[in-house]
Amino acid sequence: MDRETKIAKAKWFNDADSPVMFMVDDFTNVWIDLNGNGRVDRGEDWGHAMDGRGSAFRFLTEEVLKGFPSVKVTFFTPVARVPVIKNHGYSAHFAPINENEKTANFFRSIHQDERFEVAYHGLTHGVNGTKTEDFVHEWVAYKSLEEALETIEKGKKIYFDVFGEYPSGGKYCGYEYNEFSDESIDRSGFLWWCRKWDRGETGTNELEHFDIKYFGQNGVVDIPSTVYGALFNLYGRNPIARALKRPAVFGRGKDEINHLLENKLIISIQEHLSPARTDGRRQTPNTHDDKEGLRTLFKYLGSKNVWYCTGTELAEYVYCRDNVEIEEEKEAFSFRATFSRDLRKKLVTLVIDDKKVRQIRTPDGDVVQGQQGVFNLPVLTGTYEML
Repeated sequence: MDRETKIAKAKWFNDADSPVMFMVDDFTNVWIDLNGNGRVDRGEDWGHAMDGRGSAFRFLTEEVLKGFPSVKVTFFTPVARVPVIKNHGYSAHFAPINENEKTANFFRSIHQDERFEVAYHGLTHGVNGTKTEDFVHEWVAYKSLEEALETIEKGKKIYFDVFGEYPSGGKYCGYEYNEFSDESIDRSGFLWWCRKWDRGETGTNELEHFDIKYFGQNGVVDIPSTVYGALFNLYGRNPIARALKRPAVFGRGKDEINHLLENKLIISIQEHLSPARTDGRRQTPNTHDDKEGLRTLFKYLGSKNVWYCTGTELAEYVYCRDNVEIEEEKEAFSFRATFSRDLRKKLVTLVIDDKKVRQIRTPDGDVVQGQQGVFNLPVLTGTYEML
């Protein structure tokens, strides 16, 4: 039968209004014994305690994410983290994530879980000194492109030793970088990267600033950071004062999220796993202090048309979307793909403006059921039949 159809690529997978990427920094083999009792207590661990008593990972999964099975986490891991300051006086454990088989197995198991991804966050995170102000974040510390590339390779080798693959993406430590940094990422084979704390920049066009961009000769996917993890937090110990503040805080947070949803922009939530530091300060934002605010945010997103994804899932979808053209035929179509990267998943969502089209037969014979004209399809060579 003849039918005129309009076929369009959806901006995001499953035609979501926004992707949601929960970004948690500094998940690594570190424990700082803040109270000196020789036992891992809540708020001290960065990942060294694995899934044990008092561990940061257990707090995240059992306290923050409980009841939100769809939320995915992209952890940013410095593979051999150093303290903020030298000679800090705390009993602490700082070691690479491949320190021993047990530790490596734990981090590997997290990365292999479809709810999580372990991304790259530098070798050591930076160069420390005798006081907090001396700390220089890793990509600012490089004095040449060659030094940057060599250090990244050292970090990637540790990563490969644990995960059996190289990292697909990552983030600049402290969102700080210099004139060598972007090229070092581009030349190191990363698919995606988080470069800036975009919410903090002024004088920019938000509709572009909070959306995907590319950088480098190889077109690294530049994922913006758009939501502060403490957005919905209520501060203060007085319960009456907190109750009075709640409507205003929720209203401001809701407006910020709605703005991103209405403009089909990225909701990327910036957090740290642990509040503990070796300089006596408290790391902000962090999942411990922000627990209730994060749960409020996830509850609010529960009724929205969003796509929970990891950094690599987001980057691969965008790459497919931007490197696939639709070639329409009578009651059928095909894809013309211009891929120069190896991807784990090659998926694109099509929106078909024809209520009669309820299924699509892919070139390999599978039949994909549509939902209100939305079809999530593998990118294959051959003809797709509209049924």
